[in-house]
Amino acid sequence: FLTGQMLSPTVYWLIKRSGVSGALPADFLLGVMASARYAEQRNKALALELRELIDSAADAGLTLVALKGLHVTQLLYGDAGGRYIRDIDVLVSPAQTELMDTVFSALGYRPSNRLPFQLQRKLAHATQWQRGHTIVDAHSALRVQPGYSLDTQRFIRDSVEQDIYGFSARVPANIDSLLILLLSLCGDLERGVVKARTLVDIWAYLSAFEADTDWRAFFESLEEQG
Repeated sequence: FLTGQMLSPTVYWLIKRSGVSGALPADFLLGVMASARYAEQRNKALALELRELIDSAADAGLTLVALKGLHVTQLLYGDAGGRYIRDIDVLVSPAQTELMDTVFSALGYRPSNRLPFQLQRKLAHATQWQRGHTIVDAHSALRVQPGYSLDTQRFIRDSVEQDIYGFSARVPANIDSLLILLLSLCGDLERGVVKARTLVDIWAYLSAFEADTDWRAFFESLEEQG
């Protein structure tokens, strides 16, 4: 279960946090420890790829906001090995998608979508790019379903600078990070398969920030956006 849900690194993070390693079987502990070390190596490699993207984007006048994986791991776990990350997610203004195409292509990334590229961009909230084994999901919207009216420009405008494993990147405001996690949960429910990792991320967010969250303002803001 832990392997299938990619939760082994997070379980090891929880074990270290709670200090119960001495009460666990050695083979289990060694297994989750190895998973955490692998996740750390992978995540640090992805962080270098993200840094290259952000630096090249900045040189071209393109604004990228780092979403999900690397940002969530830093924000909620504070440990590069605390969460397994599959790919890189970034948010870009719809007005800058053509510039993004130019920047990504210059770095050697190529579209790797199931649909023809322009159709993917029209019908989906993200396009996928790949260079070697690195996959980047470039979001020009947060969701495309008619039931969601989320202002991408506001997300970008309200984003903040944060250190991600040694370099500065724009990331969503904390409350917007919660909204993105909840949207991921909604997406899981629509597909009929809830990922345990999404639930753990939401738990980690609430553990860290619930006391400082203005829930009334959060829901009022969502109502204002429609």
